[in-house]
Amino acid sequence: MGYALHFGYQECMMMQISEFLEYAHLAKEILEKTHGVK
Repeated sequence: MGYALHFGYQECMMMQISEFLEYAHLAKEILEKTHGVK
């Protein structure tokens, strides 16, 4: 039971991390467009 809970927690963290990385990538693209940085 504890193992399943831990695995679910890890999976949730991985999803949050991947979503954060996607968001960071989008933010970087927006910054590059607005500031004209190559």
